[in-house]
Amino acid sequence: MKKVYIISVLFMFFIAFWSGCSEVNEPAVNEAGSETDVYFSDVETQLDYFEGGGMPLTETEGVFSIGWRDLQHPQLPASDVRGHAFAVVFPEAPDLFQRPLHGGIDMGTVNISFNDNQIELGKRVNRQGGIVYALRPFPGSLQQDQLTFIPDIDYHFEVSGSDLFLASTVVLHSPPALIAITSVTNGQVFDPSQDLTIEWTGGSTDSGVILHVLPGGLPPHAGPGMFQGRGNRPGFNSRMGGTFPLLPPLSPHGIVVRLDDNPGTYTFLTGDIQNLLSNSNSTAIFCSVSQWEVNEVTINDRVVKTVIQNGDRVRLIVSQ
Repeated sequence: MKKVYIISVLFMFFIAFWSGCSEVNEPAVNEAGSETDVYFSDVETQLDYFEGGGMPLTETEGVFSIGWRDLQHPQLPASDVRGHAFAVVFPEAPDLFQRPLHGGIDMGTVNISFNDNQIELGKRVNRQGGIVYALRPFPGSLQQDQLTFIPDIDYHFEVSGSDLFLASTVVLHSPPALIAITSVTNGQVFDPSQDLTIEWTGGSTDSGVILHVLPGGLPPHAGPGMFQGRGNRPGFNSRMGGTFPLLPPLSPHGIVVRLDDNPGTYTFLTGDIQNLLSNSNSTAIFCSVSQWEVNEVTINDRVVKTVIQNGDRVRLIVSQ
């Protein structure tokens, strides 16, 4: 079964990957500054992304997530696959109206272990006392990525425990290969008067995929201060340079397609592409293929979701 619909919340996913972030392997930080806000905003954005993409968080008491995406950045000599991860266990099952995210309970320290490597997630405490654990890619830095992708292995969240959450281990298994778009390349010119076929390889054959076509640039009149944040999501100055909002405006919208399988190809109709370009006044688009592998496990009598994410995206230029 295939579903095609229009939704704006998924545009946040791209913004989250271009946001600045702080170093990991730090003690808990509870200052009310931008670094802690960005950690919470990033986790909340991904939770919203899951909900908007069809993974409800009702009756779920936590999320442990690992993922990888191909990152293109002017300071990098070539595209670079970067890992990201977060963990949060809620004080109680959330619903769609409990926003902004105030964090979860204290789990002690949280490490990710894989293939004789161990990484400590950053522990952040917000003003209300809630806690998130996160490792985020830093697009503005050329430092080596710590959460490398290795196919078909177990990645272990090792939780040291606290008075509220006993020591435990949560295991996620990586896919046999990351998704890679093969039919078009980043920066390629395309003709919007023709249907656009996207082909890809990789990912798990047992899970479906989500495809997005989104405007590839802000409208010409956009500028610093144009966007208002929601909850704990202010606009911010990226370390890459320029101002980017964590929560984008309601318009322009993106085309979102959910497939129940992983066929390796999909064609977007020219009419849908032209409507998107007309509504956004954009001269480029992002095309993305993403996959989540979601499981439910019970840890310390709590039902939590584990999510393995991976995907690829390219920016295409509209022919003039």
